[in-house]
Amino acid sequence: MPEEGCPICQTVESTAEAQLVHRDKHWTASAAMSVPGWFLLCTNRHNQGIWELTEAEAELYGPLLARLSSAIRQAGDAEKVYVLSAGESAPHFHALVMARGAQIPEDWRAMALLGKAAELSDADEANRVAKAVRETFRTLPC
Repeated sequence: MPEEGCPICQTVESTAEAQLVHRDKHWTASAAMSVPGWFLLCTNRHNQGIWELTEAEAELYGPLLARLSSAIRQAGDAEKVYVLSAGESAPHFHALVMARGAQIPEDWRAMALLGKAAELSDADEANRVAKAVRETFRTLPC
């Protein structure tokens, strides 16, 4: 059930079809940011963190994350795919799944990449990558 004021609940509810990579009963994967190759994987149900996942959510999380990461690597030509879940900015379990291409400078890599969202923002390119990731995701085995 969505919680009023939760930005992740709002994202789950308002994800545009063009941003959507996957949605099932438990999870939504979307290009919810304007950074090409950055995706949000979140539970559809409001919860405080990974420790509150239901058994069904937990069983799907690993395979879904692996499939999404694989689609990002293949379609987005990512050298690395980072996964970050801190839960400090929104008390709703979500993971930021971030492509890192070869063109990213050494000093922008790893955790430093998170602070470069403004410089990397490109809504048109993010939508193009999201479409390619969505198409690739659908071809990968579940």
